Amino acid sequence: MAIDSGDPRNTRGGTRDKGPLHPLEHADILESVIGIKDGDHVCVLYDYSPIEQMPAVVEFLKEGLLAGDQCIYVADETPAGHVLTWLKAEKIDVDAEQASGALQVWSRTEWRQPGLLDSIRKAAQVREVVEAAAAAGFRGVRFAVEMTWTLDPDLSAESIEDWEATSNDLLRGSRIKAMCLYGRKRLASAVVAAGLRTHPTLLDANGLRVNDQFKS
Repeated sequence: MAIDSGDPRNTRGGTRDKGPLHPLEHADILESVIGIKDGDHVCVLYDYSPIEQMPAVVEFLKEGLLAGDQCIYVADETPAGHVLTWLKAEKIDVDAEQASGALQVWSRTEWRQPGLLDSIRKAAQVREVVEAAAAAGFRGVRFAVEMTWTLDPDLSAESIEDWEATSNDLLRGSRIKAMCLYGRKRLASAVVAAGLRTHPTLLDANGLRVNDQFKS
């Protein structure tokens, strides 16, 4: 979904203006994000646009950059330029972070492998990223992934569920933190349900909490 301008505070689709993306003015956002620990796999739910949850996602990335993590945002619905604008609004030196490799904004083309979703092959891709980050001296890796990368052509809910379940094994005991952004408008209800079944932690309009729909 488009936004009205380059200002990250403008939204459409009935979402409210949350004001400047600043943790001192949004203690609830900060409290949610600092509760995310190494190995956590978070299902981020929104209705119409990732913008609805962007304050929390931006804080997640900002905290990671300050902690020495490599932060990777996989943009699909959201233009990459807007993600960078939001980070700049949080006083992040985006140019320097990108130059160092600490901040990376990927397209669906960079994230999505050719053909059907194969969990073993996808896990190998993620391990390669994590190993390269460790070799470069990063403390850990944070992923924030817009799940509309699974569309056009659509991947099956079953294959997405298998990958997300595999991700739990991949994250366990690691220095990886992952947010998967699921939108109810564009993703099929079966895909959203698969996301809810496979993420131990949920972040939605009510904040961060244990996901009671998770099936271990």
